[in-house]
Amino acid sequence: MKSNTTHFSPRRGMALAGLGSAALVVLALVLTRQLQLEPCPLCVFQRFLYLAVAGFALTGAVWPRTLTATGALALLPAVGGLVTATYQSWMQAFPANFIKCSIGVPSNPIEHLVDRLGEWWPTMFYAWGDCTSREWSLFGLSMANWSAVMFLGITLVLVLTLRARR
Repeated sequence: MKSNTTHFSPRRGMALAGLGSAALVVLALVLTRQLQLEPCPLCVFQRFLYLAVAGFALTGAVWPRTLTATGALALLPAVGGLVTATYQSWMQAFPANFIKCSIGVPSNPIEHLVDRLGEWWPTMFYAWGDCTSREWSLFGLSMANWSAVMFLGITLVLVLTLRARR
């Protein structure tokens, strides 16, 4: 008797992680424009990490010989995004405990990177908001909270993909 279970394809896993990450960047841009949201340096850094995941994951999906290497490379920004979004969620939960994270003179490597990216491609990467602000929420979760959930999902897909590859 044949099993009806679906075989997990590493290429599909990479495509899911890559296309999902790219779609989340598009969604962030649309929400920012339509709702006139003010992205902060951590929000913009997360966009950069989603794009990195998308680039590595889609490369692995298109060229399966590179899947193990590109999967591992995609996992790095996915975990980095999870940490960043979780940190921002913590900042939003306890804003009085943090110095405002917003535009001005960059004070750390992430802000320096975001500043440079904003000069290069302002529509995508220019940051002018406050990291502790909860301008938008859905079902009680801020955009940073949702980003943490999405990065967790992408991380799990990539881990399952790499395990299936073995």
